[in-house]
Amino acid sequence: MSDTNGDDTESTATRYKYTNDLILGALVLGFLGLLTAAALGVIDLTLIPWYAIAALIAYVGIGIVWAFGPEAVKGWNEAKLLVGGEGDA
Repeated sequence: MSDTNGDDTESTATRYKYTNDLILGALVLGFLGLLTAAALGVIDLTLIPWYAIAALIAYVGIGIVWAFGPEAVKGWNEAKLLVGGEGDA
């Protein structure tokens, strides 16, 4: 199986090109759906264990860094510092 030529179905680059993007999209949409449901009073977030919420926030954060790169996180941190927020630049 060749991983260098991405033109055939034997290549992992061809077969798995959008797998990570789809997983990240589902994770972010699920997180936003959870927050929306909580805001509308459909679910009570206090019923979800704190460690599950912490893991979900960490997964979404890692996914965003993976999708947009560390430069986006550095830019967000610098923008927080400019408006008086806390951050470690």
